[in-house]
Amino acid sequence: MKSLAPRIPAIAVLAVGCADKQQRFRYSDQGISFLEEPGRSGMAFEYDDAGNLTGLKQGAASADGTGTVRVAPTQSTSFAYDNLGRLSSVAGEAGSFEFERGSGGQITAIRGPKGMAARVKLDESSRISQISGSGGAHVEVSYTTDDQLSELTGPNGTARLEHTDDGRLERFVGPEGGETRFEYEEGRLKAVHYGDGSTVQHLYDEDGQLNGLIDPLGQPTMFQRDRAGRVAGVER
Repeated sequence: MKSLAPRIPAIAVLAVGCADKQQRFRYSDQGISFLEEPGRSGMAFEYDDAGNLTGLKQGAASADGTGTVRVAPTQSTSFAYDNLGRLSSVAGEAGSFEFERGSGGQITAIRGPKGMAARVKLDESSRISQISGSGGAHVEVSYTTDDQLSELTGPNGTARLEHTDDGRLERFVGPEGGETRFEYEEGRLKAVHYGDGSTVQHLYDEDGQLNGLIDPLGQPTMFQRDRAGRVAGVER
């Protein structure tokens, strides 16, 4: 059986920032394999031979001299797939959840530890039109004539979404009237403006990759990348 915890040379790790304000990432050929948080806690990512994520393990982390990462898990989540590679179940601390699909492959129901957790109704265009919870509450989903999501109506009222001409989300108004606006520049998200007047700015490098965020208080979160362009560290 192929190992689900491939060895990652220590040289592949890039650490940034101060010791108590950094995250480090390790990669395998399948994708991210390990995320280390301050204090030596970590999350290990496991994959099958097809590259599907099959497990997340979170807990105390350690690495040997070869760069092999081990996690003593305190929390674990596993993912299973059907023979077409579609997600079929998720199992974790809250129990196991199974996904049922219609003839077109769309998820039509979710079953949880206590039975039916949610049911999804599709319209004639195979779009989600209603999501019903186990307690009877449901959310109605509406679309514009050009298939953009426009309204979500549930027990607390209606949320409305507006999009730009090229399909990007531009404005979201919640059931209670709170507004969030999304600002773009050269096709990239530049800023998110919230109803309370606060703003989160997005920063990009010369290659157009997101390399930082500025929070409403002006505090930056910066992303460091390795030579392959993957996020290798986060500095706050």
